[in-house]
This record gives sequence, C-alpha cells and structure tokens, in this order.
Amino acid sequence: MARNINKIMSERNLNIFIKPEDLLNPKRYEARKKADTYIERLENDLANKKFDIELDELNEIEAFLNEWDLADKKVKIYEILGNIFYESNNLSKEYYYYFKALEASYDLPNMKKRYRIALKLVSNCIVTGKCKEAINLCEYMLLSQNDMPDIAKGAFYYNIALALKKLNNIDECLRALNKAKVFFDKSNYKNLKSIFMLEGVCFYRLGDYSNALQSYSKVIEILDEENHLDEICATYINIILTYMKKMIRKV
Repeated sequence: MARNINKIMSERNLNIFIKPEDLLNPKRYEARKKADTYIERLENDLANKKFDIELDELNEIEAFLNEWDLADKKVKIYEILGNIFYESNNLSKEYYYYFKALEASYDLPNMKKRYRIALKLVSNCIVTGKCKEAINLCEYMLLSQNDMPDIAKGAFYYNIALALKKLNNIDECLRALNKAKVFFDKSNYKNLKSIFMLEGVCFYRLGDYSNALQSYSKVIEILDEENHLDEICATYINIILTYMKKMIRKV
C-alpha cells in the first residue's frame, strides 16, 4: 500500500514519502502530524517575515527530526529554515539548512525537484566564496538528474560560469555560458540578460571589446522589452567604458 501511495505522490509531483511503518505505527502517524505543525509555523514565520527563531526552538526541531525518520518532512522543514535564514541574510545558517535539506532529499528516491534546493545551495556557495564547491555541485546535478527542466539545466551552467568568473577562469566561464544559452529560449528574458551581461564582462576582461559590445547590445535589446530604465542606464555605462577602451587601443 505504501508503495502505491508513493507512486501516486510522485506522479503528482508531491514530495511526500510514506513508509510501511507509517501506516502500521500510530506513533509515527502522530509524529507526522507534529512535523506538519512545525512546517505550518515556519511557513507562517517566513510569510510574516518573522526571522528571529530562538535557538531552543531550532534545537527542539532538530531533536524531533533526528528522533523520527521522516525524510519528506526533514526536506521540507530544512528547506524552509534555509529560506528563513536566506531572507534574514544569515549566510552560514542558510548554507547549513540548505545542505541538510539536500542531504535528506536523497532519502526520497523519486524526488523530482531536488534541483531547486541544489540551486539555492549553489547560490549561497558562490556568494560566500565556495566557488569550487558550487561548480562540483552543479556538475553533479547535471550528471545525476536528467529529468530536470531545461531552464534548471541552464541555471546550473550559468552558475558554473559565475563561479568560474569569480575564480578568474574567464575562458572556461565563456564556455559554460555558451552551454547555458542552449537551454533558454527568447522568452527567458531574465536569464538571457544575466548570461549576456556576464559574457560582456568576460570579453571586456579579455580585451575583446568588439564582442563585449555585442553582448551588451543584446542586454539592451532584452531590457528594452522589459522597460527596466535603471538597468538600461547601467548597461550603457558599460558600453561607454568599453568604447573608451576600444578607442584608447586604436590611438
């Protein structure tokens, strides 16, 4: 029965995983209900921007999750905690809970949206300078989860490029950006804008000002569609600086 329930949950893209003992042990049923109260409370805290979680509360939740092997609840609770600490800009705890969520997700054999947690963890790694860890995680996800949507694959390649740029590996960064482009169509304005902007910065760093200008021009085309005046101004500043460098080279 548990297997059939899990099959239905997977088909509906619901991250709920039932073990046979959940159906036979009343205490586990009560534990799942208690986990749901934690989830509801944390989601309310997140929605209401109540980020001051007490250490005692965190310890209580951790002790509960360690006592009960409820993989789906672990993933959900740890991810919400990661979201809360992301919103409160607590980078170390954000990393800790996204890592715990991703780790717990591998106890859910049919989880289809694991990549979403991985992308959050990758972003944290890049911001905190763990660029090699970010690259390794991106590459692992691209190899291990073939059923993720194209937009997620493109996001992983973009994050690889971003990490490589931070490591000053500009040529490899450009190669990763070319791979990322394959997975975004013209409707993905936000993603393409980020790709072409980073591409322009890389070409500028290499002294390839003509290609830098082409990339920045593509950014302008996308921003015109979205009417983002502040970003348009910032991009034109990049274009002016690139033209100045190009003219100096000719002198």
